[in-house]
Amino acid sequence: MADAKIKLQKEEVEQVKAIQQNYNELLLKFGQLGFDKTRLKEFEESLESEYKKHMVKENEYMQELNKKYGDGFLDTNTMEFTPKEK
Repeated sequence: MADAKIKLQKEEVEQVKAIQQNYNELLLKFGQLGFDKTRLKEFEESLESEYKKHMVKENEYMQELNKKYGDGFLDTNTMEFTPKEK
């Protein structure tokens, strides 16, 4: 009798299928999340690279201004360069 198989009722089959479907949907969402994380990380790295290039460019330009006007401060609101007092 231990080998006897019992056929599940229609409602039970539907419940098992719903659980399986939900599980498959979760797996798909986890996969999409992993993909999105990878793309987000790549985007973050790209922004960091752009930021570093920007900072280099900004520093180089400030050095040019310092060579032309001496050491000082650039007010980006008024676009006025104020030399340091010696």
